[in-house]
Amino acid sequence: MRTSGRATWCAPTGGITGSPEKGAWLRELGFDAAVDRTTGDLGEALREVCPEGIDVYLDNVGGALLDAALGNMALFGRVAVCGLLSVYDRDEPAPGPARFDQILMAAGPIEDRPGT
Repeated sequence: MRTSGRATWCAPTGGITGSPEKGAWLRELGFDAAVDRTTGDLGEALREVCPEGIDVYLDNVGGALLDAALGNMALFGRVAVCGLLSVYDRDEPAPGPARFDQILMAAGPIEDRPGT
């Protein structure tokens, strides 16, 4: 993880945390912004720090965090799903696509190729 400096080609970076202290730590590590998922409207907070949309989103939580990110993706943005922590211990199906977990399990992409 980069802790100081920035390559000239790097876009601004942000992270989603569960406390102001963790947000401060992310900024110490070199992140440009941190959003606390426990306060206010997460979708609106993401719009504030990413007004032109999210270009790349790494998700290991799913659920409400993924929904908020998907609602703020930039055109041709990319999402990497590496976990679904919010749904592992649920007894009932999670909201959203019923078999979304299979994207993670099968390591399969969901892609839209405009113009093809």
